[in-house]
Amino acid sequence: MGKETSQSSTFETGSSSRAVDGNIDSKYTNNSCSHTDKQKTPSWWCVKLKSTEQFKSIMLYNRDILKDRLKGFSVKVSKSGGCDQSTFESSQVCYKDESTELKDIYTVDSCKEGQYVFITTPRSYLTLCEVKIFQGFELNLTPNINYVMHGKWGDAPNEASKISSAQYNGTL
Repeated sequence: MGKETSQSSTFETGSSSRAVDGNIDSKYTNNSCSHTDKQKTPSWWCVKLKSTEQFKSIMLYNRDILKDRLKGFSVKVSKSGGCDQSTFESSQVCYKDESTELKDIYTVDSCKEGQYVFITTPRSYLTLCEVKIFQGFELNLTPNINYVMHGKWGDAPNEASKISSAQYNGTL
């Protein structure tokens, strides 16, 4: 939250900072999503991390309608430069969306290191409702509930013996 951001252009009030405001509301009219203006060159959005950092995954929150605008997006990273056109052009692609399914949330785990993270699309517009970059521990969004009996994994029906896999192995 609150990271320095930029984008190739801005449509109406869809400033780049909206994609890192902590609000995952997918409705653009609720002032929660970034939005580039229509342009002929690829649209891009960028966030600057405090330094070149390693990360585990990037989550992109799509908008509620016009979800196809994010289809075919790419993620590019750079260890130097800025959130600008020049760095965008020289950045390395670390992920290209090739899925046929339109999603509410995309998770990218093939990009591992950088200071400048660009999201780009070949389409005229780019809208991002939230971008989250996870560093350090691997994110486990839906920890499995497992049972412990006498210090081993088992099938104990007792509610008191339930622990989540995140509690057991120390990751979240």
